[in-house]
Amino acid sequence: MKRRRLDALVAAVLIVPILYALGGRLQRLDYQAQDRAFHLRGERAPRPEVVVVALDEAAQVQVGPWPWSLDKIARLVAAVEAAHPAVVGLDLEDLPAATLAPTATPRELAALRQALKAGGNVVLPSVLEPPEGVYVGPRRSEPADRFAAGQGDLRQPVGLEGGELVCPEGSLVAAAAGLGALNVTPEMDQVVRHAPLLVAEGQTLYPCLAPELVRVYGHQPPGQAAYHVAEGRVALGRTAAPLAEGAEYPVNFAGGYETYPRVSAAQVLRGLTAETTEALRGKIAIVGLVTKKEAWEWTTPLG
Repeated sequence: MKRRRLDALVAAVLIVPILYALGGRLQRLDYQAQDRAFHLRGERAPRPEVVVVALDEAAQVQVGPWPWSLDKIARLVAAVEAAHPAVVGLDLEDLPAATLAPTATPRELAALRQALKAGGNVVLPSVLEPPEGVYVGPRRSEPADRFAAGQGDLRQPVGLEGGELVCPEGSLVAAAAGLGALNVTPEMDQVVRHAPLLVAEGQTLYPCLAPELVRVYGHQPPGQAAYHVAEGRVALGRTAAPLAEGAEYPVNFAGGYETYPRVSAAQVLRGLTAETTEALRGKIAIVGLVTKKEAWEWTTPLG
């Protein structure tokens, strides 16, 4: 009997690495099939509702290298709002910690708060940090709770389990129209194919940037989206979409780098022209870093 148990144990020890290796090979084949499908389909026209306000090389030459001070960000938000976009999303990963840093002066915070209030349609960024992340300081403010998406269990990427949500300073969150997490985790081959709709701090669920932009664009109040994680679906009004494991969805990429129309932040800050105003009016304006360095940090099936 002991010999049989030993044989079974040896067989199990030998087969586990084989199964892992086979699983990894099958996963790579799945990735290749997905990527091949995108290349066969080719690039297609992006959604017309979206425009990127690019913190590109031109903007950083004009204003200064990134990161910018909070009053400069406030000035950019106010300039974008002058074109009357439907919603403004700040895809700025450094912003939450910057607003909580000792170097953030009351004057700068007041300027950014005023820009948020004046627009009334800005979605601020948050970041789910690992439990032992590099950020040390205040994490989440109470106003963030009004943007919570409910309670539930959510499978998190390795390293983010037990993570804490880092949000901008409380008065800024209170003045914002939305709060969206920026976390994106690539696959094992370091290619991004899925994006999360939710992140979890403990049992509390918080939306990511994309669904918050859609919610504000559709003039829906916070908490309107119904995330049925266990059932694998999300509903916003009459619109429903499937959810994969971990509240992720497969991204239907339109194309590679520079596919979506963009307006340089340098153009916006110099003063709105008729062309720039037309490009932003009524749109989902996403403000983010767009440089060659940033482009190289992410890979998608289309480049």
